[in-house]
Amino acid sequence: MKLVFKKLRETAKTPVLTKGNPPAFMLFANLDEDRILFPGDIKVIRTGITFSMQEKEFPDLSVLVMPSEEMVKEKGLYLANGLAVIAGEQKGEICVAVINSSKVMRSISDGDQIAKLVVTRIQVPGLSAENFKQEESKA
Repeated sequence: MKLVFKKLRETAKTPVLTKGNPPAFMLFANLDEDRILFPGDIKVIRTGITFSMQEKEFPDLSVLVMPSEEMVKEKGLYLANGLAVIAGEQKGEICVAVINSSKVMRSISDGDQIAKLVVTRIQVPGLSAENFKQEESKA
C-alpha cells in the first residue's frame, strides 16, 4: 500500500511520519497570514496538501484526521468535528476545522502542527435479521 501526498500550494509543508502509537502523519497549517481564534471560534485551516492511495488494492482502508496533541495541550485547540474519516481517494485539499476551547485568544501560524492523519482498516461486520429488531415505520 502506498499513500501519495501532493502539494497543491508551493508553500505547503509535506506531512511528516511520527513514530508514535499509532504511527501518524503530522499535518501542518498552510496559511498566508496568522489565523486568530477567540474563545469558541471555529476556523477552517488549509494544509495545501491532498493525497491518494491505492483504493482498489486495499478497499477497506480509510484515513482518520485526528487532533494534534500539541494543539490540544498547548493551545486548547481541537478539531471542530472531533474526528474526520476520509474513505478512499481524497479529491481535494485537506482542510481542518479547528475550534478554540480555551478561555483566551489563540493563533495558528503557517507551519503549525494542526492535526494528524492515521491510515486504518474499517471492518464492516455482516448482519442478519436475527441480530437486530427493525422498528415499524410510523406513518
